[in-house]
Amino acid sequence: MSGIVTQDSDCFLYGARIVYRNFNASENGSVDVYCMESIEKNLKIGRNKMIALSLLCGCDYDEKGVTGIGKDTAIKFLQLINDDVVLDR
Repeated sequence: MSGIVTQDSDCFLYGARIVYRNFNASENGSVDVYCMESIEKNLKIGRNKMIALSLLCGCDYDEKGVTGIGKDTAIKFLQLINDDVVLDR
């Protein structure tokens, strides 16, 4: 599976489908694998909702986010909105 090796999960916001984190090339090499397909299936959020999530909770683009909104609240809210219109709202 091809993907991106990085510590920055913002790659999903730019369209990455697979991210490899904590890459260790030692003899017993290990890596954590994150797949957008699993995120979409388990959390019911697509790329647009991930962008909205980062803006609500704070990110590289807006460090503060919305005061009082945490990850769990934001995800519950975003699950109520269609991915194709979430950024318009």
